[in-house]
Amino acid sequence: MRIDGLDEYQEKLIDASPAWLKGLRRRSVALFTEAGLPTVKEEEWKYTPLADVFNRRLRVAVEPVSVDEAKLRAYQDEGDIHVVLVNGVFNAKLSGLDRLPKGLSILPFHEAAGRHAEEMELTTARLTPNDSKAFVSLNHALFTDGVFVRVEDNAVIEGLIHIIHATACDEPDVMVFPRSMVLVGKNAQVSIMESHVSLDAEVYVSDALTDIRIGEGAVVHYCKAEAENAGSIHIAAARIWQEAASTLESF
Repeated sequence: MRIDGLDEYQEKLIDASPAWLKGLRRRSVALFTEAGLPTVKEEEWKYTPLADVFNRRLRVAVEPVSVDEAKLRAYQDEGDIHVVLVNGVFNAKLSGLDRLPKGLSILPFHEAAGRHAEEMELTTARLTPNDSKAFVSLNHALFTDGVFVRVEDNAVIEGLIHIIHATACDEPDVMVFPRSMVLVGKNAQVSIMESHVSLDAEVYVSDALTDIRIGEGAVVHYCKAEAENAGSIHIAAARIWQEAASTLESF
């Protein structure tokens, strides 16, 4: 797999990361290099050959200068709590986070990684040791930003939290790395939808990762939707940790 400017890009990400994330990024680069791309000999991938896709010369997507907001609004329903990321980067201007309900906090991943380092490192450590998937490691190594959602103990969040991962690119063969982490406290209740949408016609590769930790007695409704270009490649993992007596309804 060839990604233009990969070494320089990795070093910039590592330099800008807090200590726990620096270590994760470095380990993930090594894990991905060791694992390599999955092949049709592996059960999960036997009907999905990847060689043609990753023989292309790829580049990491950058945040676009402008976004077609009219297209974006087609995915937003009034009354929802909207979180918008464009090419993997949290976009506060396009999100609707002015009046969040009590017990809910939503932050860009890079900001949360410093403010909630202990919780985020613990969640990642719980989920990662048993996960040897190459594309999980690749996301850990190369994601630029993401969204961090935290629901406090006993909080009941009314309405839907809608996380919209939008991709906007003016050239083909770019890669994006959507990243979400959701921490739900004890006896809390919340509904979350993640959407992955294309705002332009160009073909791209998306390597998405969502981590959800559900506290004891909590109730979470979670669903995922896609409205991406037919020629684009969407690879994703959702890793969920549930504590005792918690409930997850997912589709």
